[in-house]
Amino acid sequence: MKPKTAVLLILTASVFFACAIILADDLLEGTKWNQIVMYSLIALWWISFVYLSVASRRPKQTMVNGTDK
Repeated sequence: MKPKTAVLLILTASVFFACAIILADDLLEGTKWNQIVMYSLIALWWISFVYLSVASRRPKQTMVNGTDK
């Protein structure tokens, strides 16, 4: 994955999860599920962030005549 593509995907995912966290906080304010949902959303964001960061650094492998180049 190209680094520019990874940066765009990381920014998109970050904005999406930020909106989801704000919305969930407003909807679940004062309930016992508030912290569980917040931590779950943060964990999901962290997993996607780490995956995209690693994918952007991994060299792209191509197959040429059945062998890795």
